[in-house]
Amino acid sequence: MKSKYNSKTKTHNLYKILFLFVVFLGIGYAFLEANLNINGDVTVEAPELNIYVQSTNVTSGSTAGTPTIIGTDKKEVDFTTALTSDGNSFFEETTTVINKGSKKAYLSGVDVKVYDGTTEITLAAPYEYSITHGDGTPVEPGEELAIAGTQTYKLKFNYISGTDMTTVTDYPSYTFKITYNFTKESFADDSWDTIVTKYSNDPNTYPVGAKKVIQMDLDGDSTPENYTLRIANTSTPEECSQEGFSQTACGLVIEFAERMANHRMNIDGDPTINGYYNKGGWKYSDMRAYLNGGKYLEGTTKEIDYSTNGIINLLPSDLRNKIIDTTVISSYGLNDTTNFVTTDKIYLLATHEVWEDVDGDANRGIDCYDTSYNNTRQLDYYKEKGVTTNNTLGAIKKDSFWFLRSAENDTAYIFYGVGPENDSPGGRINGIIATSNYTASPAFRIA
Repeated sequence: MKSKYNSKTKTHNLYKILFLFVVFLGIGYAFLEANLNINGDVTVEAPELNIYVQSTNVTSGSTAGTPTIIGTDKKEVDFTTALTSDGNSFFEETTTVINKGSKKAYLSGVDVKVYDGTTEITLAAPYEYSITHGDGTPVEPGEELAIAGTQTYKLKFNYISGTDMTTVTDYPSYTFKITYNFTKESFADDSWDTIVTKYSNDPNTYPVGAKKVIQMDLDGDSTPENYTLRIANTSTPEECSQEGFSQTACGLVIEFAERMANHRMNIDGDPTINGYYNKGGWKYSDMRAYLNGGKYLEGTTKEIDYSTNGIINLLPSDLRNKIIDTTVISSYGLNDTTNFVTTDKIYLLATHEVWEDVDGDANRGIDCYDTSYNNTRQLDYYKEKGVTTNNTLGAIKKDSFWFLRSAENDTAYIFYGVGPENDSPGGRINGIIATSNYTASPAFRIA
């Protein structure tokens, strides 16, 4: 009995030793493979994003301290300046940054804070500032900063054009604190699957305004063309959960950043029949059928079927499969009495989703004549651009009028639209006759 017991114990211990030897051999081999490159592969450390402030040039005033790297994704520059009594005087600060990391960087945004002494303030007339590239071109979220690449940004602080200098008696000295924010996330390069996943995990992953190019064959000549999409919204505020609130400016909203295709809203004819002029609003419009691959009743008998050539069907399939249904609330015109509710994949924007009406008078303007004005909200993109009924330039989409889904309440013929760059002023509110062929520049949601 004793001998038998010892034999079993020795055998059991031998198995344990062999098992541990194999385990350690595996660990050791993995260690050697990683460090000695047995397979000839180079071991790379985790990619890093390091943006350095390379230099700062100031036309006047002074820079506080030496700009240095702050963390791995936010770079700050402080400087102080003072305007003078000269109406043409201005101040410029140009900052050059360099990506010294091993990962492409993408601009999330540029934050500017202004201090009067130690108190943060909001600049008001007659002073203003602007942020551009060094060459004066606009700064857009999502812009790429390549590995070892450099970029310059310019802040200009000046008197507002046309200021009557006889009314200016205080010549301020302000301290500006600029933060350049970068991210490793690329809306331009990520797949739609990845975009949806990352947004679901963190709605702030991608900056509002970031762009992505897709290809579509709109004219059917078998040669796809490039079209640029833009993130118009990422937030979902509490008002989005209110009953009767349109979901068109809630969640991850993507819009065409430029003109896409010309199309009419409706045909002419009897303005008391749905689908003529603005009767029936967005719900019964030819434009809605065209975008969503539906059917439009042209007149009382002729039906136009867009099931094969509707815009939804021409989008890349990997994008199309991610677009979600959206509850859309739209205004009504002279010959209707209630707002329209539809469920759409693709939709045009409404007036309030572009402009904030700031005239303070609910008896005029778009908050009066767009009956759905209070059923939606301004998209994050236009809000960040400061687009209002008095400041319209941020609504421009190049050289074309573009349609909105909002019917004008005091007419039977008009849908609202956005003016082109050469309008006066550009991006202003326009009434467009429904039968006109103007740009469709739609939006959709993917999360």
